[in-house]
Amino acid sequence: MDPVRHQTHGGLTMDHLEMVEKLAQKAGVSYEDAKMALEACNWDMLDALVYLEKLGKTGYGAAW
Repeated sequence: MDPVRHQTHGGLTMDHLEMVEKLAQKAGVSYEDAKMALEACNWDMLDALVYLEKLGKTGYGAAW
């Protein structure tokens, strides 16, 4: 186990922080919205993206 990847920051592991960053970038949302969506979807990236789309929060528009 890599100790760096499993350090926690405010209850999030480095893996979770990376997921938040990736989703925020891909969906065009804030880190706060990305974290909320991932938590609501049990840290599943695809489900979180669909969740954000349903909330109308994605920044890439309907044509994406």
